[in-house]
Amino acid sequence: MDLYEAVYVRKSVRSYRKEPVEEKLRERILDFASHLFSIDNQKVSYRIAERAQQKRLPGFFSVQAPYYLTIYSEICDRYEENAGYLMQQIALYLYTKGLGCCFLGTVICPPEEAGDMVPVITLAFGWPKTRNLCRDREKASRLSMKELCTIKEPAPEEIMEALRAARLAPSSYNNQPWRFVVYQNRVHIFYHCKKEGPDRLKRVDMGIMLANLLLISEKLWLETELVRLENIAEQEVKNNRYFMTVRFLK
Repeated sequence: MDLYEAVYVRKSVRSYRKEPVEEKLRERILDFASHLFSIDNQKVSYRIAERAQQKRLPGFFSVQAPYYLTIYSEICDRYEENAGYLMQQIALYLYTKGLGCCFLGTVICPPEEAGDMVPVITLAFGWPKTRNLCRDREKASRLSMKELCTIKEPAPEEIMEALRAARLAPSSYNNQPWRFVVYQNRVHIFYHCKKEGPDRLKRVDMGIMLANLLLISEKLWLETELVRLENIAEQEVKNNRYFMTVRFLK
């Protein structure tokens, strides 16, 4: 199975065996992560911490896993979205290796320092207790495409399939903060938030969704361009805040 297939069937895992993940495989995970491309060439780094190194896990809903992979980033525009974008690809890669994982609401920092970078999000992972790592995409607890998309001008089927993949992305508390406005080969993406702006986890969620969308676009040979249109950003849309526009190029 490859990353593209994993987009549709990967599910979060919260129960793990104590069996260690081989050092060579952990090194391969970090190597895979190091070759991912950041949004706007942002600088990031990764650290893996072992459960045995943690005296106490923060947060009431922490997952007891053998390993925790944390992404560190420079502080810049959209760095939290970029962290989600990268970590979702790592989560899918872990799935292709038979490993289970899930995103944590709290950050678990390994003992090493990361210079001027800040920890953004942590992925718990290890060998799962369950043998069934697949989910049925039709049974995924997600909002319908009708609720998520406003179709101003009909788009080609390939673009709609990329949006269906985006719909399946995991999010904190399953809040699914993304909304799409479709104009043929352009998709304007918004955060759906009733407050003044999206919180940290929602910004990470948007990056996770973007990873799904762009991976399946790549699978379908759709060339994409990410842009921010100031004329849309300046418009006030009730309960929504502009994120970016994805242009699908011919």
